[in-house]
Amino acid sequence: MPRHPQPNRYYYVQTEPVLLTDSHLDMASVRPAPIRLSKTWLSAFGFRPDSLGHSWVLNDVRLIPGTNCWLCVETRRYLRYVHELQDLFEEHFDLNLSLKINRNAASDINPGHRMRSSENFFTHR
Repeated sequence: MPRHPQPNRYYYVQTEPVLLTDSHLDMASVRPAPIRLSKTWLSAFGFRPDSLGHSWVLNDVRLIPGTNCWLCVETRRYLRYVHELQDLFEEHFDLNLSLKINRNAASDINPGHRMRSSENFFTHR
């Protein structure tokens, strides 16, 4: 698991959530901060609550909310931040997780963001 910010991961840069690129990481003035994994972010990635509301599901991936983290049922991995969820999808499922943009999710994550188009919520590496 990488300890330093990696490209293709969402972090806060100043107060904005940003999908980091190599150019962000090359700039000394950019200090990425981890983004806490929340229901809003899960929804933006395409996760939905199960019928009982006890977990959040995307395809065969099930996350259970805890006090300060989320637990992936399949891998038994605890997740606190958005980039950790992206790492999990890449390492264990060989998928790149990306936002499925919709009007509500985009405005909840970043109120200034205007929706441009719909995206897939994950793509194969």
